[in-house]
Amino acid sequence: MSDAIIKIQSTQAYGEWHFNVADGSGWAVSSTNDYKIILMSDDSTRANLKDGSHNFNGYFFQFDGGASDHFVLYKQSGTTTTALIDANYPTSADVTTPLGRTIKITRTTAGVWKLFIAEGFDVNPTTLYGTTTDNTITTSLYFGIATNIANPSSTRVLYFDNLYVGNIIYDTIPPTAQQINVISANQIDVKFSESLNQISAEDVNNYSANNGIGSPSTASLDGIDNTLVHLNFTNSFANETSYELTLGGIGDLDSNLMVTDTLPFTYFIVEPNFIVINEIMADPTPSVQLPEYEYIELYNTKSYDINMVNWKLQVGSSVVTIPDFNLQANSYLILTSTSGESSFYVYGNVVGVTSFPTLTNSGQTIKLLDSAQTIINTVSYTDDWYRDNTKNDGGWSLEKIDPTNNCSGMMNWKASTDFKGGTPGYINSINAQNIDTIYPVLTNILINSINSLKLNFSEFLDTSTTNVSSNFYVNNGMGNPDSIISNINDSIVELYFANNFTQNTTYTLTVQNITDYCGNILTSQQKDFTFYIAKNYDIVVNEIMADPSPVIGLPNDEYIEIYNRSDYDIDINGWYLKINSSLYDIPDFKIQSHQYIVFCDDNVADTLINDFSAKVISFTSFPSLTNSGATISILNKNGNIISSVTYSDSWYQNDYKAEGGWSLEQID
Repeated sequence: MSDAIIKIQSTQAYGEWHFNVADGSGWAVSSTNDYKIILMSDDSTRANLKDGSHNFNGYFFQFDGGASDHFVLYKQSGTTTTALIDANYPTSADVTTPLGRTIKITRTTAGVWKLFIAEGFDVNPTTLYGTTTDNTITTSLYFGIATNIANPSSTRVLYFDNLYVGNIIYDTIPPTAQQINVISANQIDVKFSESLNQISAEDVNNYSANNGIGSPSTASLDGIDNTLVHLNFTNSFANETSYELTLGGIGDLDSNLMVTDTLPFTYFIVEPNFIVINEIMADPTPSVQLPEYEYIELYNTKSYDINMVNWKLQVGSSVVTIPDFNLQANSYLILTSTSGESSFYVYGNVVGVTSFPTLTNSGQTIKLLDSAQTIINTVSYTDDWYRDNTKNDGGWSLEKIDPTNNCSGMMNWKASTDFKGGTPGYINSINAQNIDTIYPVLTNILINSINSLKLNFSEFLDTSTTNVSSNFYVNNGMGNPDSIISNINDSIVELYFANNFTQNTTYTLTVQNITDYCGNILTSQQKDFTFYIAKNYDIVVNEIMADPSPVIGLPNDEYIEIYNRSDYDIDINGWYLKINSSLYDIPDFKIQSHQYIVFCDDNVADTLINDFSAKVISFTSFPSLTNSGATISILNKNGNIISSVTYSDSWYQNDYKAEGGWSLEQID
């Protein structure tokens, strides 16, 4: 279709014009590529109806490329064109896929025009996009469709259907209130089924909330969406309290008044553990019966819906945005990759997350964050949590036993017992009440600096007990810490002392009266540690796999092996790996005396652990090692070089092995 006109006889000058229209995927509406629906015309001459040479009397509706790609209702008086209603819609450039719309235009005998538009075919357009009065032209002979296409193509087409031209079909159905969205402690938005009469919609006496709230102080019809009313109240809603809004006497544009109705709503402030991480599929291969995609299941523990807008998912150091979703009361949501999304439709609510992070089989920390970046729930799992040596090899999910218990760590998780290998989208196979009765345990002590320690506990701690200095004591003249850093939803405590530790000295740390979030108390525990600050070349780069291809017997991944040459365990928290001039954070770790550790990518960590019994420190994005050579350095937290080596491919001393698949090893 290029420039074309289709016309029929029509004497309809008042009443209703109702039709469906869609433009093709390659239309690209512009001043030389648009179309119009001629509602009324006294002339059928092609030349007089064509864009750029209008010469008739009547009215037409145009998707106007010369008016910001808006729908516009025009009056044509001879050669003069006058815009009557600019819908200011669409609000952005025309789309690249066909979008069906239903258009309704009405005109009363008094000359009152109204324009309604709805997206979709065969729907009732109730949203009013403009009204005006014009009774200049009162007769018609023709109705028509005209296209203006400078460059025709197979996709630049116009779809037109379901035409009605006749008397106005009046709406006799009153509006209904469909949904309440809670905006703040003083505002709610009410969504109605159709466009509303502004006077009745903004009458505050037509609304009332119970529990002492009363009528709103203001009621405002939305400036763009006239099916939406904003209600502001003087009295504030109480947190986690349910209310009922009674409303009535509100009319639509045809003066149909709604019957009195009552809608419930709940005001709440989202707090930690309202929504919890309830199931983790970190290793879906080999599949038992579920799709071979990693997933995380969320569960809404509350008795009301929670709207997740601009929430984030953090796995390790990777942070991604979760598509907006309204998670209904006591319901489940499956998070997976966009490629895996459709495979989980049969299991319930699912959203595909762009760049869904990899879930390391051996363990990872997962955090759910709200729009304010508040941690709503967090889980730090390991493959020990399966508690089943056959199921930790893949195909089985980790399930939470008691969704309301958020302080027991491993003791509240276990491998699924469902025959499919997991229960995405519905109640866990091992679901049960699981009250935490186990007290926290000090699992590790890291040397933070010359006068500070970092303590790792087995579970999250109550900060009201960890911030008490007298609950920690170190012998040999150190005493109680001078200051403490302890955060909510954390199992780490940092202690800072007034005195400095002495090199090569063993100390005993005593902790007491430390409780978890479930109130279990660690009455007393002692743990020894030796203060030792690493010297140059205590830890060395011992092996380099810069060119793993072609594969000989190891995974097709680069790695670096380091070795602790000293007789002391060395804490490397805050240390860095440097490749040439690029710095990379090394995860906190204690390297035991004379221990080998492999630096590698997250993707190969499980293989090195399970198949080669390696001790690894994995990186979310392991730096690339140049085959021909590079400088690799290990730096402590102060930036001082502990070990450095500059290798080249000549170090292989073997042309065959220099071609790949063989590592460089340090002799002594």
